[in-house]
Order: sequence, then structure tokens, then C-alpha cells
Amino acid sequence: MANAKITMEELRAKSAKAVKTATTFEKSPTLDLKMEMEVIFQVKKVVSGKFKDQKGNPIDLVIATDARLVEDGKLVSKDLAGYLQDGLQGPRTATTVKAGTDFRVPNFVVTRFAEQGIVFHPGYVYGSKYVDDKKTPAGTMKRASAYALGTEYPDA
Repeated sequence: MANAKITMEELRAKSAKAVKTATTFEKSPTLDLKMEMEVIFQVKKVVSGKFKDQKGNPIDLVIATDARLVEDGKLVSKDLAGYLQDGLQGPRTATTVKAGTDFRVPNFVVTRFAEQGIVFHPGYVYGSKYVDDKKTPAGTMKRASAYALGTEYPDA
């Protein structure tokens, strides 16, 4: 197969589109997990290298879609509580994460996956359960389980 040559104008257009895609950030609400809540989700996008947690450590921003709750042994798709926040310390504004829409995975969940050595990949399905809070000298630490499921939601 021969390589097709493109004009400089086409090259500039492709480059401009790629730059716009790389620098455009769509703000998604963060899922507001409650204790004992177990959620299954599919990763849509992972943004690495731009964000830090409250301790200043690098953390991935994970945008997922189609959250499903585990309720009574079944996967349930429904609207969930969420919030919007400007920066790490900014005020939170309550919102609703509509069933089937994009949302941001909370930092404490993303951190737990990293601690377990589980890497997020777009298109893959993962699960997590907000287990409990643990008091530490540095404050309260949210603890969550983390597991990878593959490319499909489980049959439930």
C-alpha cells in the first residue's frame, strides 16, 4: 500500500485538530460514592501527568461511563449522586450523574487501583466498593476495594 502524500494545509489542519483534542478538557462530575456502595464502570479516558492528589503526588484523572451499582446481587443502571468541584480545595456543588453518562472516578478509588498495581485502560470494565473510613494521625482515610473485570460487564 503506497503512502498518500498530504499538503501542508492538510498537515496544519490535522495538527490543529490534534492539539485541540489534546488540550480540551470537558469537566465531568465526580461520582459521590457512599459507604458500602459497590459500582462497576467502563473506563472512557485516562489523563496522566497533569493532576496531583491532596498530598501533591501525581494521580491519573479517570473518566468512566455507564456506572452500574451492585444491588441485591444484580447490576442496576440508575442516576447517582455526584459533584462538581473547581480544583482540589474548591467548593463542591451537588449534581446528578445520569445513568449511562460520563463521570470522574473519585481520587480515593483511583489511588486504590494504583496501590494494587491495576492499570486503567480505556474500554475496560472495573469495579470498586467503598468499604469504610479509617482514622489516621493525618486524618480520615477512605478505603475501597479495587478489581478489574475485562472488556465486558458481568452477567448478573
